[in-house]
Amino acid sequence: MISLGKGDEDIEIVLPLAPLEISSPFVSHTLKNRIPQILQRTLDYSKDKLKPQHVEGVEALIQEVKADKPLQAITDAKHDADEWNAALKGYVDKKATWSQAPWFLWETYLYRRLASITDFWETGVDYFAAEKKKGLESTS
Repeated sequence: MISLGKGDEDIEIVLPLAPLEISSPFVSHTLKNRIPQILQRTLDYSKDKLKPQHVEGVEALIQEVKADKPLQAITDAKHDADEWNAALKGYVDKKATWSQAPWFLWETYLYRRLASITDFWETGVDYFAAEKKKGLESTS
């Protein structure tokens, strides 16, 4: 079980979550196409803000997802690393790949990994700002 939130507003999630199967067209498309495209756009929109090691890290994450590599434990020492690693333990121990883990787990894990790779907690930079702005402008 992991808790999301702070104080009296915690939301408890009991793991393991039932997976949305990779055979689902939505899940398969998301993992094989949408996620790598989101990460690539993050690089495209943010190269001027990213340090070389951030770019290399995001590029490696793209390749990890595309190659359906096993999920990895969170290796930083941020406030939520222990909870993430508790949630990931069964999958990491079994060397489960991205497509073998529940969709909700890897979808959120992806953004946690991206935050770690780009030093989000140190920089506070929203690497999705340009894409969000573009999306909002296209709706008006």
